[in-house]
Amino acid sequence: MSKVLVTGGTGFLGTHLVDALLDAGHDVVSLVYGRRPASKGRLVEVEGNVLEGASVESAAKGCE
Repeated sequence: MSKVLVTGGTGFLGTHLVDALLDAGHDVVSLVYGRRPASKGRLVEVEGNVLEGASVESAAKGCE
């Protein structure tokens, strides 16, 4: 399956989207802000700010 970037993956909608993508077999990169990132299984959390292009660009590497 593909690798997908989710911004806001720790918010209400984002957590449900991340769960659905993982259930569908995707690898997920979640851009998180304001807390320490954690990773488990096919979920990788990357610290960054969606308002900073470099953060998003870095997190999106390898994602479709």
